[in-house]
Formats: sequence, structure tokens, C-alpha cells
Amino acid sequence: MHTQLEPSSYRKAPQLAQLLREHIREGAFAAGQLLPPETELAKRYGVARMTLRKALGTLAEEGHLVKLPHRGILVPEEGGGVESDRSQRTERRVSMATVWAAAPDYGITKRLEGIRRYCEPRGVEFGNCLFATNEEALDALERIADYGVDGIMVYPYKDPRYVAVLARLIDRGFPIVSFRGLSGLPLSTVGSDDSVAVYRAVHFLIDRHRRPVYYIGEVQDADSSPERHAGYRGAMEDAGFGDLVESHTWRMDTSSVDPRYWPMDNKWLPGFQVAERLLAEAACPMSIFAVNDYTALGVYKAAERCGLTIGRDVCVVGADDLPLAEMLDPRLTTLHASTEQIGFEAARLLHRIIEKKANPPISVRLAAEFVVRGSAGNC
Repeated sequence: MHTQLEPSSYRKAPQLAQLLREHIREGAFAAGQLLPPETELAKRYGVARMTLRKALGTLAEEGHLVKLPHRGILVPEEGGGVESDRSQRTERRVSMATVWAAAPDYGITKRLEGIRRYCEPRGVEFGNCLFATNEEALDALERIADYGVDGIMVYPYKDPRYVAVLARLIDRGFPIVSFRGLSGLPLSTVGSDDSVAVYRAVHFLIDRHRRPVYYIGEVQDADSSPERHAGYRGAMEDAGFGDLVESHTWRMDTSSVDPRYWPMDNKWLPGFQVAERLLAEAACPMSIFAVNDYTALGVYKAAERCGLTIGRDVCVVGADDLPLAEMLDPRLTTLHASTEQIGFEAARLLHRIIEKKANPPISVRLAAEFVVRGSAGNC
């Protein structure tokens, strides 16, 4: 066990390199194993990460350490060096991780179940890195080599910071599979076939009630589901309501990037706020497609406050088929794609990319089922 150094000690890289040599000789770091992450080492020795990196670079040049791309830094077996490491790598299991910023919810839980269902019987090592803030997730992506994994699955937000860091990883050839696409990035993605599913749902509402449909979605600049609006637009245009698409598209005031709306108690609030304005300005009866089930829940709550009845005054369809869809009164009509299977397919695709059996970017889309319940109404 190391004696931690005072922050004022060993500020210069050569001094730190000498100390690390001694600790390696003493067996403080296990041979054949990766060093701890940079942040942990920097804290342990009381130095800046830049100083640590210089010291580690010196030891790597001397052969005391071996840098492994996308994995970390290895302490070689005695007398082994790089050749020993090559032998190690042939026996090492593939490892992957998820990196995302969010509060735990049903979607995350089911994705993780699917990922583990793929990884466990195949001996693939898997770790879940769920962060409470975007800043923590972005920092993890910046220093993913510290985590010693071969590839990652990500759930990025439509934010320039995510675009920038993921672009750098793609340029390095680091294997990535995303649960969301980001415009302009050649990301491999796995998700549901949103545009087709939403087209079907909106067409259903138009055909049943013979009127245009309102769309409640995310902030335009941070829309994480543009395919859903594309499906809405297609159904409206095909029904002869193309000139109403813009006026009938209502955007929430806040984006999913905002951590204030990640906790379960707050997920419905953005949908509620915009639905309350819509119901105050537009005439009923009306039909609404909500971009997800949490937004649909906000529509329910806004309708209740306005004294309106879901399924009669307001017909609403959501997306994702969360457990709450069955618990609402009336039950929510929604789109269902297996979130667990999405996780499974994401892990499978990432494994193939890591093993050079697939050439990214690749897009995998699972069909979504349209589940009709009481909220679609007969009004």
C-alpha cells in the first residue's frame, strides 16, 4: 500500500517517475495488470495530471510500463515488456462499458438487462458508468483510456460538447455504439424505427378522427428524436395537412440535456407546461402525438387541470410503452419497441466492431409495435 504524498511533494515529473519506479519494483502495482485510472493516481500522489502523464511517459519509454491503446497502462510481467503484453492480450477477455449522464429509469434499466444478457454467456466484461451530470460523463469520455475498455456504448445529448468529444474518439478509431444519432457524426447506432412507427400512429389518429394532429416534442436545437418528427410530418403531408405541420408542432421549453428534468418526479413537467399552453389556445376536441410517454403523462395532467377528458376531449398517443402507460386512466396508446433488445443488439454490434467483424458506421433499427388503448379515443 502506498504512502500518499503531500500535495506539495514530487511536483516535478522526474521525481515522480523515480518514485513510481521504486513502487513498481516493490510490487505495489501488480505485474500483468493495468494501473489505476489517471485521476486516482494523481490524487494518490498529490500531483497534477499533466505531471503524472509526463512521468508515466518516461517509464513507458524505459519499458517499465506499456501503454495499451483504448485500455490504459500495463505493468508488464517481469522480463516481459511489450512481447509479454502481446501474449497477455491474446488471452484477455473483451471489455466494454456504457457511458451516460442520467437518473436511473426504466429505459436505462432495461437496456442494461439486454447488454448483460448478451455479455455474460459470451464472457465479455461489462461495466456501467452512469453519471449524475453531463460534466462527469464528458470527462469520462475524454479519458476513456483510463477505464481500460475496448469499446463503449453511449447515450449522448444533442450538445456541442458531446459532438466534439465523440468526434475525437471516432477520429482515433475507438469503437463506439450510440443509442442516439448526432447530426454530422458517423456514429453506429441502435434504436427503434421511429419514423415509420410515428407515421403509423399519426396516420391512425388522422384516419380515426378526421382532423390534423398536434405534435409535442423537444426543443428544436436539442431534439434527440428528429426521426419522430419526420414521421409526423410525413403522415400530416400525406393526409393533406402539410401546411399545418409548423403551426401544429409545439416544442417544450426545456431540453433533455437539462439535469433538472432527469429525476422521475420531474420528467413529465416539460410536457405538462407546453400542453397547458396548447390546451388554453386551441379548440377541443383535438389529437396529440407526444414525443414520449413522459410527455404524454404531462398532457394527461394538463388536461385534468383544464377539466378535459383524455380519450374524449383530448386524444393522445405516446412513445416507448413505459410501465406508466398501463397505469394511466384511460390507458395510454403508445409505440412499443423492446428496450431490452435494443441493449442486447447494441452490445452485439459493439462486440463485432471491436473484433473487426463490422465496419462502422452501422445503423440497426428494431420495428416498433403500435399499441392501441383508451387514450386514442373515439371522439
